[in-house]
This record gives sequence, C-alpha cells and structure tokens, in this order.
Amino acid sequence: QQGAIHVESDPNKNIWAYMYFVSTTANAIVMDGNQFNMQKNPAVICFITDTHRKIDFTNLPSGQSLCLTIIGINAAGIGAPTAPVTFRTL
Repeated sequence: QQGAIHVESDPNKNIWAYMYFVSTTANAIVMDGNQFNMQKNPAVICFITDTHRKIDFTNLPSGQSLCLTIIGINAAGIGAPTAPVTFRTL
C-alpha cells in the first residue's frame, strides 16, 4: 500500500506499551523525565502509542525516506528512545 509501513519490534515481556515516532529527519528524541524533547526541526509527522509490538502506519508520504524511533514503557517508566532507523515508503 502506498505510504504505508509495517513495524515490528523485538519481543520483550517487560514492555507494557510502545510509542512509535515517524519523522522526516534522524534527529534524536530526548527524554527529560516524562517530557519528550525534539531536537531542532525533527519534523515528526506522526506517532502511534500502542500495547502491541507490531503496528502499521498508513497515509505517510509516498516514496520518501523517513525515520522511525521507538520508545518502550514498563513498570519502571519510560525507556530511552531507540536510535532512529531510516526506511523508505512505497
């Protein structure tokens, strides 16, 4: 499907929920307590919060190089964001 991607993170029984961020640049997302701080111009275009490790993004810009960052949430709180992974939509 045009402008869609399927995302799967590694299984982890300790993670209760996930936050998935798609942006047009690979600038890091930084956590300060429970506040998300985006570096200058990260151009976050969408995010999904879900309890599943497998999700689908739709309606993304077609044929564009984008970046994905994932954050896990568990009993200890909000985990550190992953390094951005670059992908290309159909």
